[in-house]
Amino acid sequence: SREGRAKSRAAMSSDRPDEEVVALTEEGEEAERRPKAAKRTKKKNAKGEEQYLEQEAERREEDEQALGVVVHRTDRLASDPLLACALVRVYVVDAATGQHVHKEDSEQPAAAPSQPGSSDSEHPLTTQPCDVRAHRSLLPEWEEQVVFNHRLGPFLRVEPGVVRVLLLFEVVDLVSMDETQTNYSALETDSGGRRCLAWAFLKLVGANGAVNVGGKMRLQLFYPPARFRPTAGVLPVYEWYAKHARLRYPATIYVTVKGLRLPSQLDPSGRSMMTLQQEQGSRAPDEQGSGAASSPVRASQRRDALKWSRLPGQTCYIPNKLALTLKVGTAGCFRVRFSPDGRALAAACAHRDSHPVFVFEVPSGQLLMELPGHLGLVYDLSWSHDSSHLLSASSDGTARLWNVEGRVRAAEKVLPHPCFTYAGQLHPGATAAVAVTGAYDGVLRAWDVGGAMGTRDGRLLRELDGHRGYVNAVCFDADGLQMFSGDSTGVVLVWRTFVSQTANSNPVRDWAVTKEIKEPDLKGVPINHLWAHPNGRRLLVHARDSALRLIDIRVQVTRKFTGASNQRERVHSCISPCGTFLLSGSEDGVAYVWNVDTGDQVAMYSELGYQAPVRDVHFHPHEHMVAFCCHGDAQPVLVFAYDHKGGPRRVDA
Repeated sequence: SREGRAKSRAAMSSDRPDEEVVALTEEGEEAERRPKAAKRTKKKNAKGEEQYLEQEAERREEDEQALGVVVHRTDRLASDPLLACALVRVYVVDAATGQHVHKEDSEQPAAAPSQPGSSDSEHPLTTQPCDVRAHRSLLPEWEEQVVFNHRLGPFLRVEPGVVRVLLLFEVVDLVSMDETQTNYSALETDSGGRRCLAWAFLKLVGANGAVNVGGKMRLQLFYPPARFRPTAGVLPVYEWYAKHARLRYPATIYVTVKGLRLPSQLDPSGRSMMTLQQEQGSRAPDEQGSGAASSPVRASQRRDALKWSRLPGQTCYIPNKLALTLKVGTAGCFRVRFSPDGRALAAACAHRDSHPVFVFEVPSGQLLMELPGHLGLVYDLSWSHDSSHLLSASSDGTARLWNVEGRVRAAEKVLPHPCFTYAGQLHPGATAAVAVTGAYDGVLRAWDVGGAMGTRDGRLLRELDGHRGYVNAVCFDADGLQMFSGDSTGVVLVWRTFVSQTANSNPVRDWAVTKEIKEPDLKGVPINHLWAHPNGRRLLVHARDSALRLIDIRVQVTRKFTGASNQRERVHSCISPCGTFLLSGSEDGVAYVWNVDTGDQVAMYSELGYQAPVRDVHFHPHEHMVAFCCHGDAQPVLVFAYDHKGGPRRVDA
């Protein structure tokens, strides 16, 4: 095979290290010339025929193999105080035009989904992020293999009509929302909030005819051009390769290109290799059959069996006793949300290299299910009105809809975005299957998340413009007749969001802005969170200036609540279901409680034990219970309940 020949060729040079790395020049040719082969005498016809048959067998074998690329590691990256999380994007393009190489079979599923609007070409494949900041090392390692839906054989032939293939590599830094807002002018990010650190290229067949397949290659990295203006319809990294001078980056990247034989009956997608790809094979066998169909009956029986201590309409008591300590991610949890029926608690967890959503049973605290799939921080969670589905919005550029009632671990719908997704809410209307997301590009998007169960992608109904900054927060009133959205410039927009039952093709066609709320002291202050008061007339605005505001929407009279610290991080708050109390997290690791009507601070949770900001707080819809979470090293989710023997949790005078 070619892989074997490549290894034997590398072994011929005694001065190469044991790692067998083939160094390439800037033009993608081998830096070390191969020794000239000795002149061969003519062989007999039988010997020539035998060689021909071997070559044909080798050619057929290559035709059956898929193109695989292993991304190993880089040398030490240049020092960069903003560098946080590095990944590598791999492109397969036509060397002459820079266009993505078309898939061999447009019906065959690829290792990554097709580009929007193009069913027979592939997106670049992306490695898992390597958290450079957490590892405190500028030597990222991935050791990850990505597989393209292309036959390797045709790419290795130099024949008329055969595309000359070029592999392009981008080392990319995932820029967090906080870093982007703090260092906006210093960062040059793409529409997805990704910053290119360096790039490299590899010709599968060099100009000298050398085949760069089968051995570990060391490729020179280059800086992206400064003040680069992309050309419409042209891949930026290809434009750097073809038209710009190459400025060497002080590091190289190690990759291996090889052929892979894939099983014919297995979809080539064991896990998502890119942010927009749907997870495959993550559903348990017993979850694919009739179990999901019978689960609504079981769920109904569980709801009927449990009685809550808080009566309908009763004023909430401030929880004063630790009831549950829930272990979540190795990096803690960013959001928590009780389901409307009160029987489940969703937690947006964080591990080093994944960000699953955990669903716990309430009040037992038992882990019901883990929802994998997100590769970036989950910024928002939203339950459907009947507690059957959960929507999650993530910085990986997707929002995902999960069937919690059916206990299905694979996302039922995936809503792709071109950038970070900071907010996601399901319309509370009983007959509406509409989700709204807010993103880094300042656009609100309304999606149809109903329809056929077999359709994985939600249908984009409409893009709603109006914001001039990142959309950080979205919420609906109780009836879904109004929607509120807040951005990074301190502006809140009020939308009319009546879902038309007659416009089956587009139920959100009549949505429009009805009011713009601009508080003078909020100008330029990012809004973290919005919450509609249960009476429908007031709106909680949580901004990043250590003040919470309750705004009367009709006359825009504002009441401020102070005491919590919030200047840098994304911290959230909520209002109790009775409308009496306002609860908020804080950057000092303490949670605070105010009386909504008087503005007085009535309680605080100073003994949570968190070593980082309290990121989120949520009050149970039917019980005297509250959940707190912290995004930090192995910080648990804490659930407090009310104990009438414990007395009120008062603030010391």
